[in-house]
Amino acid sequence: MIKYCYSTLYVLFIFFLIFITQPAFADDHGNNCNSATSVNIGSVSNGRIDSGGDYDYFRIQMRSSGTLTVYTSGSTDTYGYLFSSSCRNLASNDDSGAGYNFRIQRSVNSGVYYVKVKHYNSRNTGNYRFHVESSSQDPPNPTRDDHGNSISSATRINANTTVNGNIERGGDLDFFRIQVSTPGNLKIFTIGSTDTYGYLKNSSGNNLTSNDDSGPGSNFQINKSVTPGTYYIATKHYSSS
Repeated sequence: MIKYCYSTLYVLFIFFLIFITQPAFADDHGNNCNSATSVNIGSVSNGRIDSGGDYDYFRIQMRSSGTLTVYTSGSTDTYGYLFSSSCRNLASNDDSGAGYNFRIQRSVNSGVYYVKVKHYNSRNTGNYRFHVESSSQDPPNPTRDDHGNSISSATRINANTTVNGNIERGGDLDFFRIQVSTPGNLKIFTIGSTDTYGYLKNSSGNNLTSNDDSGPGSNFQINKSVTPGTYYIATKHYSSS
């Protein structure tokens, strides 16, 4: 089959099915700026307020000035904060989003920003989806890499999230890092018109498995039983050119 290269954009999905009962109150996202989950502009991440008083922190890199919009969706009554790179409060909101969801929109300069999500009621828990949008989203730039091209520069991601990606140039690789805390089944795939090829690697960067077209269209899909530890996902275009 002849494969043509027209588009280089894709969306990466990561799902994790646990084989054993997950410990109560296991935290899905860090609860301070130092342990924040890195997310990209245009991404949607699953989150959960695991216990009363739990905070979820996210880290966002703005590559240029523009309008940053962050909000949650779902039935949980969320409260959100936007922090500067030094973790100083810039804005907060309760119910400007749909239903009881927070929504913050603010003009910002390039740099690092953090978002803190909590339940409005400090005793309650609940699930939500965290959205990141920006008016400064630029067209693909072949000189700028959206995700690292080695395990040492891999983008940290969590289970049950979606991440936007772009193969900026021929031969570009996008690496992602995921931490598995309990045995289970890891499912990884991309969607979009790009013909992707994917690899799952162990903590040393050794290849465990790879796939071409088991996902929708010409997208890769990997299903693998895994044990606790660090894993890396590498995504590339099927055509190196």
